[in-house]
Amino acid sequence: MIDSNPASILVVDDDVPITMFLDELLSDEGYNVHIAHRGGDVIAQVGRHAPDVVLLDVNLPDMSGYDVCRHLAVSRQTGDLPILLMSGIDRGPDAMAHGLNLGGFDFIVKPFHNDELIARVRVLVRLRRLQQRLVEQERMRVMVETAGAMCHELGQPLSAATGLVQLMLAEEALSPTQLADLQSLNEALQRMIEIVRNGQSVQHYATKPYLSETGTNILDLERAQGPARSASGA
Repeated sequence: MIDSNPASILVVDDDVPITMFLDELLSDEGYNVHIAHRGGDVIAQVGRHAPDVVLLDVNLPDMSGYDVCRHLAVSRQTGDLPILLMSGIDRGPDAMAHGLNLGGFDFIVKPFHNDELIARVRVLVRLRRLQQRLVEQERMRVMVETAGAMCHELGQPLSAATGLVQLMLAEEALSPTQLADLQSLNEALQRMIEIVRNGQSVQHYATKPYLSETGTNILDLERAQGPARSASGA
């Protein structure tokens, strides 16, 4: 299950003390944390660790964090990856709007409060989990519909074959060997027809709108887990 695994967070910042602080803060919350200090390393890190959320500083030594954000946002592999932009210099609403327009999901200004950062990360992790669950649901729907279509295609020839075997069984001039062979064939065809019917029943059930055990839709957000931290941040 997706939700059973700890979320993975990629922190991108050239300030080593800040990355050490965020590593400890996020690890204490149960996340797997990975660190990058340069924008040029982000793509490789994303490919290696498949993070659920990226914390991305907008001021990096080799390239702008905004450029990194834009690159991730337009990529087919990372276009839906939640990015939390961080900045201690670009603090105004224009900078925030710029980052969000480039594909960022959220923006936080340094220095930040620990509880605010953790809360924002939790929201983005929940969003990522919902994305993944919807992708899994869609993949399962396609698989079930494909199987259902195959069952439908098999139904008619199986019915025709069964009818033919029934006619042959009605013949009186059958040898014991022929009769036994036709009866075995008829039993096999009946089992195949039952499998096809079961497949069609599964398709009908599995393509209904997904509801959780509590009856709520999959798009309903779960409650945030764990208490918010109250100390002030970096």
